[in-house]
Amino acid sequence: MRPRIQLAAASAAAALLLSLAQAAFAQDARPADVPETASRADEELSADVPETASRAEGELSAEVPETASRAGEARPGGSPPAPGNREADGMTHVVWSKTFGGTGSDQLESVSATSDGGMIAAGRSTSADGDAEGNQGMSDAWVMKIDRDGTLQWKRSLGGSREDWASAAIEAPFGGYIVAGGTESSDGDFQEGNGEGELKTWAASLDENGETQWLRLILPEREWSADAVIALSGDGIMIAGTGRDNSDAEERCETAPGGPVMIAARTDYDGTVKSSYCRGFPKGPEWPTVALGTDEKAYAAYLAYVEDDAERREPTALEAVGSDGTPLWTAPINGPGTKAPGGIVVAGTGIIGAGSVILTAGEGNWMVPWLFLTGTDGTPHFDAVLEGVPQGRLNSATAAPGMIFAAGGTRRPGTGPADEGTVNMLVIAADAVTGTALWSADLGGSSEDWATDVAVLSDESLVAAGVTDSQDGDLKDRGKNSPGELGGSDGWIVKFRP
Repeated sequence: MRPRIQLAAASAAAALLLSLAQAAFAQDARPADVPETASRADEELSADVPETASRAEGELSAEVPETASRAGEARPGGSPPAPGNREADGMTHVVWSKTFGGTGSDQLESVSATSDGGMIAAGRSTSADGDAEGNQGMSDAWVMKIDRDGTLQWKRSLGGSREDWASAAIEAPFGGYIVAGGTESSDGDFQEGNGEGELKTWAASLDENGETQWLRLILPEREWSADAVIALSGDGIMIAGTGRDNSDAEERCETAPGGPVMIAARTDYDGTVKSSYCRGFPKGPEWPTVALGTDEKAYAAYLAYVEDDAERREPTALEAVGSDGTPLWTAPINGPGTKAPGGIVVAGTGIIGAGSVILTAGEGNWMVPWLFLTGTDGTPHFDAVLEGVPQGRLNSATAAPGMIFAAGGTRRPGTGPADEGTVNMLVIAADAVTGTALWSADLGGSSEDWATDVAVLSDESLVAAGVTDSQDGDLKDRGKNSPGELGGSDGWIVKFRP
């Protein structure tokens, strides 16, 4: 296990990361996915066309020269991809790997630590059996309580006849759990004032056994989906997400009609909205992602662009917004290549970001994992294009003792058929001060496998959650720990030691 950072021997960045690591155990604020519509989860991420980068499904279709995919061969801007010896890449850090699901298609979008040493996981499911229950049509929001050994303790599904999903779930300070997500249903659990097919945000309180205490649509007059939920240091809950401005709202956001916006709402513990704001993004960003701090400030990372004939892109930007929606600061994230944020998280006095940078060399594009650390005052600490790891995209990151833990997906060649899948789960532990990769692991089989979220448990172990569609390689035992028959895809959680 890596030691904690010592302030006496650390730089300002290290001091910042110590506060991040300590805060990670007090509150695991999840940078959830950003579904502008329910169909975003089905879009692909392409290194050739950064606009189509998707975190919801994490699919990686990077087109690179064949020679670039060989272990040990050079790639632009740094060292070669990770070697073929997977033990050296971090596979020795794996504690256990388990899948969850039924006979339908199931996917996890969120995972966060709980005070009993386990975790609460959430996502979407089309199953009505196995580790899911009572599907009401299309996909339902899916929530599971899991102990530290990966044993399912309870399961809960919420939904209607259309697309419904859970994007974030946390343990509530008053007991039980708070879950938030999006819905397009107007029936079932989402009858309250919703029009069929309209995208709305919802939040629910579940008790310690997963039973619903309340479920509410949040700001139903707006078209948006929750990305993050956090329990405030005072009373109440903060929910934030992204969406589109629409004419049905009483107050328009300060953006062009139909433009992308960040929306946040502060509620009581019973889900009653006390205040809210809508903040329009400048210059029409691509794939904005948001996170919340316990001080009620919200932060957004996005790739800005100028709409002209050349489709000119500007640097990725990080923006802070006060509790009343007032812009506080905007910090550009410069550097080589096109940087596409995958997710951000606020912990202590810092903001950790993860994503990918698209580098161009010759006739090929290269998708390289990327991490950055910025103070909550906008002060940059590091911007790291990770070298010596597989090509890929990071979807989520969090602070761990002495390191940053991040995960996503990679297209990695290997030594056997099981390693030749289109996407593998990519997990990276990076130095807390510089962002340099300490170890990495890629897991998967011959199909689509990736991580959407990460968390640090109370025993300082690390978990990555996502989805798998493989039945071989690292998933050859898939389904053996699930009472349901093997379905199309399953939720997947892997636990690592630091």
